[in-house]
Amino acid sequence: PAQDLKAGERMSYQQALATYRDCGLRKRAVDAFVQRMPRAAKAAGREPTATINVNYSPDFPTEAREAFSRAVDVWEMRIASPVPIELDARWEPLGGNTLGAAGPLFTLADTDTDGDGDTILGLPLFDALTGEDQVPDEPDIVARFNSTRNDWHFGEEPAPSGTIDFTSIVLHEIAHGLGYIDFFYRIGTQIAGYGFDFDDSGQVDADEQAPGPYARQLVLRDGSGGAFLTDESAFTNPSRSLGDALTSGQLVFDALQSVRAAQQSDGPVPPKVYAPSSFQSGSSISHLDEQTYPSSSENALMTPRIGTAETHRQPGPVVCGQLRDLGWTLGPECDRYFPNVYALQSRS
Repeated sequence: PAQDLKAGERMSYQQALATYRDCGLRKRAVDAFVQRMPRAAKAAGREPTATINVNYSPDFPTEAREAFSRAVDVWEMRIASPVPIELDARWEPLGGNTLGAAGPLFTLADTDTDGDGDTILGLPLFDALTGEDQVPDEPDIVARFNSTRNDWHFGEEPAPSGTIDFTSIVLHEIAHGLGYIDFFYRIGTQIAGYGFDFDDSGQVDADEQAPGPYARQLVLRDGSGGAFLTDESAFTNPSRSLGDALTSGQLVFDALQSVRAAQQSDGPVPPKVYAPSSFQSGSSISHLDEQTYPSSSENALMTPRIGTAETHRQPGPVVCGQLRDLGWTLGPECDRYFPNVYALQSRS
């Protein structure tokens, strides 16, 4: 059980390299001609509230670095952290239709101060919450991008016909690195659980079964009502019932700020998560639903498909709400979606 986990165990850099080979983000070979560009926040006098330091592999092209930097600028205005985030960016063949992959190095964290590890936290969020670099000898995020593609668009302007906007892909992958990740795994075709094989034994042992903050917000909304996937009175970990939930098409991200964001945006309330009937490793669960948030949606950045000529350089309100529900303090360009609704009224 999760309460027996000891805090402090963490993912190694080599485990991160083996894990983050494919985030499931796929090209859709149809020109979308969608352009969502960031606001000129710095020009308006607003300062970054986070620092993301990028360590590029030696072969990372100059034009790709420039596009990457634009995505970093966007995120530095949308999250807040007193601790710089260290990101390793690698340029390498990823095969097939893969565009990129990224995720955080993570650790078992003790969120209720009893000495046990009850939550898997990515290092960027863990550092932000504690106010110090907990693992200074390792990067916080590992990101990989496909060096064999010939359809990348690296320019500052929106992506033209037939090309994939590299800045949008980097923006998407950094979100995964910030903790937009679920920690679910499959056993065969029917059973699923959550946790991580920290000791590389080949399976997630009973003392490695813990959720991350993303998984804690997931609810199965079926005809009988709704239950959180991490409620073990409803879903044993691991179990067939969890496996069925992950392919139900009925998962939502039911948390306060995500609901607030959805209420002022497009799509359902609460936001719908991608959970197709056939489980898709890397795509399922850790993305917003593709059909619910098409390319025209302001929340389309974190769906598992991107079209050619589709440029999304803003996370959108739902993603900002999700990050806040994960535990992030938001920067000004995300926090603007959540104005204080309580105002002191003058007596007339």
